[in-house]
Amino acid sequence: MIDVSEWLVVRDEPLGASEKCWLRDPSDSDPTRGLWLFKPVVVHDNGHSQRGDHSERIAEGVAGLVGVPTAETRLALRHKRYGTLSRNVRPGVEWDMYTGGLWLINAVDLPFAGRDSREKSPSTPGYTLDAIQLVLQDTGCPPSSSPELQPFSGWDVFIGMLILDGLISNRDRHEQNWSILRPSLGDDTTRLAPAYDNESSLGFNLTDDRRARILQTPSMLDAYRRRATAWRFDWGSQQIPSLIDLASMAATRTTSSVRKHWGEKLSAIKDGDFETIVSGVYGMSDVAHRFSVNLMQENLKEMRNAIRD
Repeated sequence: MIDVSEWLVVRDEPLGASEKCWLRDPSDSDPTRGLWLFKPVVVHDNGHSQRGDHSERIAEGVAGLVGVPTAETRLALRHKRYGTLSRNVRPGVEWDMYTGGLWLINAVDLPFAGRDSREKSPSTPGYTLDAIQLVLQDTGCPPSSSPELQPFSGWDVFIGMLILDGLISNRDRHEQNWSILRPSLGDDTTRLAPAYDNESSLGFNLTDDRRARILQTPSMLDAYRRRATAWRFDWGSQQIPSLIDLASMAATRTTSSVRKHWGEKLSAIKDGDFETIVSGVYGMSDVAHRFSVNLMQENLKEMRNAIRD
């Protein structure tokens, strides 16, 4: 837990519906890496706190298990308000960053209609797997990618992000919640940015009483998991699939070697890995801890069956 009350506010972040601002770490002189986005925990009028800070930290740990590049995060306190710090994913000042929405709206011959990120509509017309694959297939992997991801396209890595979303039940991968990095200097490849803003996951907005009731029987947990749908995507008149089905559909749109890579990553997750990650998150209640672990374990079983070479 880092107290950032004295960190300089660089600017407010206009994208998205929730309150957030960019802060500068006084101990880091790097003009880009020294910037962190602070997002305070939402506290409702009845006193209930949506602990998106906990789910964000868990998401980063699970991304590490799967090998998906993601933003570095920290739990933070600012003027007595809990929240999350997320480090700027731009690797340097020579990189420009565009949200997926901006990248899609400027693509030629795509029927994509951009919208204000503060709008409450569930999905944006034209935000489809076809459109995302089209704009990402000629991009490279994130700059922070491991050597094994270097041959992958941005689309191949985006599939990994969808797998991560399925594991943690993150329903919020809309067009503002992924980005493109394009070099303004030099001849580096245009790349997908690391994943960020993964907090809308693991039942982050549930009360502990609700979590306890869901955990009472396997059928209730399964029913909750089934509500994790890919509602942020445009499905037209089709039935909205689950997040796990979405990841499976995306995985059919790449090579067998890429599918094998993600399948092997899922197979390598060991019993106890989720427990270790959740145990390392400060301040979680016991029931929130058990709920997160059980939810991910059940999602993993289904995802392993869904992602096959």
